[in-house]
Amino acid sequence: MAAVLGPRPRTAKGTFLRVLTINDVYKLDNYPRVGTAVRAAKAEAARLDCVVVATLNGDFLSPCVLSAIDGGRAMTEALNHAQLDYVVLGNHEMDFGFDVPMARMAQFRGKAVNTNILTPKFRELPKFDVLAVGERHVVVMGLLSEDTSIYSPSNKPLVQPPAVAAAEAWAEAKAQLGKTPDVCLPMTHMLVPEDKKTAVALSRHAEMGTRTPVLLGGHEHEVYIDEAGKSTIVKVGEDARQLGVVDIWWTADGALRSKVTMLPIDEFDEDPAVKSFVLEKQKFIGTMMRAPIAPVVARMSSRRL
Repeated sequence: MAAVLGPRPRTAKGTFLRVLTINDVYKLDNYPRVGTAVRAAKAEAARLDCVVVATLNGDFLSPCVLSAIDGGRAMTEALNHAQLDYVVLGNHEMDFGFDVPMARMAQFRGKAVNTNILTPKFRELPKFDVLAVGERHVVVMGLLSEDTSIYSPSNKPLVQPPAVAAAEAWAEAKAQLGKTPDVCLPMTHMLVPEDKKTAVALSRHAEMGTRTPVLLGGHEHEVYIDEAGKSTIVKVGEDARQLGVVDIWWTADGALRSKVTMLPIDEFDEDPAVKSFVLEKQKFIGTMMRAPIAPVVARMSSRRL
């Protein structure tokens, strides 16, 4: 399985970063294969001299029939079973209001990063995370759209402009480290035009401009890989039918390089333990869907009178 993910970059000097990324997952079906991919990549990390992380870039609780019944508990368990390391909240996490997604994130074993949601409830989440890659440091951010039209009308969060929030988080990470970080790695959940606007704004930053090779995107349900500013925007489509593999490395002369590939998720076998979990939840939802709602005491017709 690990060979499918690709070899160590030929020009890499020292430890490199490998990111496995998905976005907008509304059903459990492909999590067993995601789990296999993540485990395989992490099992090979020491041999390849790399750090492996897996991200889901928003919309992982809703809309989903199962989440409508259990408030997103099973979908959060799936994140843990598949060993996801980082998530950013998407607009549909707000479908439940603000308390429910925060309760679910307390159950998530990875890190939910919130760089630009100013709504007080979400300020409990970390603004960024500093990931060590050998002797270098990567600042992981989570940026949500400021377009209020994409949120449930009754649950619109207060959102800071993504590029402004990213600059603030970068400065805080720099102060925390006592030196300039080596890479900015934003997870985003927004429409493509806003991704492009954000990428262009980051490209003009004195430090992030040369240190943001990739935006790990979400919101669109189709595959989208394109360049904007000095970054590659990567969205792999909904429901983890594809897996994005992003390698970020440094050459012998210190140049920052990156590579993006995408693999069909059926290149990976299903992890038996994750599959068992999925089947259990699917059996539950099947039972619920077959339960009678109400008896019909008289014959009825669909004919319109």
